[in-house]
Amino acid sequence: KEWQAHKDIVWDFAEIPGLGFVSVSNDETGKMWSYDGELLYELIGHSGFVFCVKSMINGDIVTGSDDWSMKIWNGDWCIQTISHP
Repeated sequence: KEWQAHKDIVWDFAEIPGLGFVSVSNDETGKMWSYDGELLYELIGHSGFVFCVKSMINGDIVTGSDDWSMKIWNGDWCIQTISHP
């Protein structure tokens, strides 16, 4: 199955067990998808390309961007931003 949802290159995916998977892209967003391909929510807050995404054991999501930051997400809410010097 093919989805067209990001506006630029997709760099990484991470499975969120029991929910679906997250994709991240040069369009500065992450997107949470159900296993059936339904867009559940977006991760909006980075100001640069988002290159990586990981799932934490507690279900939170971590994204890394070339805006010099990592963000920790609980659902579609950014609960922490860690800036790189």
